[in-house]
Amino acid sequence: MKTKTPTAAIKNTVRPAAINAAGLKAKKDAIQQGVRAASRVFKLEKLPDGTIRRVELNPETHRRQVKKAWNAQTEVARARHTLNLSQGAFASLLGISLATLRSWEQGKREPSGAARMLIAIRRSCWKRAFLRADTRDPLVPGLPRLEHLCFTPSLALLRP
Repeated sequence: MKTKTPTAAIKNTVRPAAINAAGLKAKKDAIQQGVRAASRVFKLEKLPDGTIRRVELNPETHRRQVKKAWNAQTEVARARHTLNLSQGAFASLLGISLATLRSWEQGKREPSGAARMLIAIRRSCWKRAFLRADTRDPLVPGLPRLEHLCFTPSLALLRP
């Protein structure tokens, strides 16, 4: 014979809190950019005998180092890290070669004004792209198509 659970028992069960993905992403970005310190920071060291030792670091000191490294990056590298893309995916998204992107990120060359504008448009439209991630970009597998969200010139049409 099946026993039914009383309604009061169901109401009193503990439900896990809903995960606020946007809030977690904002915190992660703040830690990666050096705006916010992590609660704990560890460094792993390999010892001569082959064992690994975990050393706890000062979170505030680590935050300052991360912020200094973030500010030292070029505008293009910052945009790519903000979008969380690999160099190859970002180069395909912009319609440029990987070598060009690398030279921009290393500071050897500067992007033109048109390229800077394209990067700014892609960066601002990226959040809206994930709202409609049902359409995928055929040129870059796994990336949402951005053309339906923003008016951006397609560099793929200029290629022979």
